[in-house]
Amino acid sequence: MQSPDAAVREWAKDNNRIILHSGAHAANVLGLSTQVPAHMVYYTDGETETRKIGPWNIEFVHQEEQVMGLRGNMASLIMLALSSIGPDHITPLMIGKIRSILIPEDINDLEYNMRMIPPWMKAVVKNIVQPP
Repeated sequence: MQSPDAAVREWAKDNNRIILHSGAHAANVLGLSTQVPAHMVYYTDGETETRKIGPWNIEFVHQEEQVMGLRGNMASLIMLALSSIGPDHITPLMIGKIRSILIPEDINDLEYNMRMIPPWMKAVVKNIVQPP
C-alpha cells in the first residue's frame, strides 16, 4: 500500500498543484519534534479544502506565494519546520541536526530563500549555513 505522503504527492502531480508539508509535519519529518500531527495537513497553492485521498482525509491549506515559492525541497521543509517551532524554541541541538543533513544544494536554496523569511529566521538560517 502506498504511503499517505506518496498518495498526496501523486494527487498533487495529477492535479497540477504545488504542495508542501505543514510546519508541524516538517518538524516531525526532520526529527526536530517527536510530536506527530493528529491529522495530515499540507500547504498548497490551490484552495483550502479537505479531500479524501485513498483511505486518508487530507487537509490542504492555501498559502501565499511567499510560502509556496520557497526553493528546494529540503530548504522549504527546514523553513516551514523552523516557522512552526518558533524563535524561542529552536535549540543548538536542532541547528546541529539540520546542519548535519544538508548538502551544498540545500545550502544554496536556504540562502536564496532568506529574502522571503522574517528577520528572526534569517538569523537562525545564517547560523545553520555559516557555522561560527
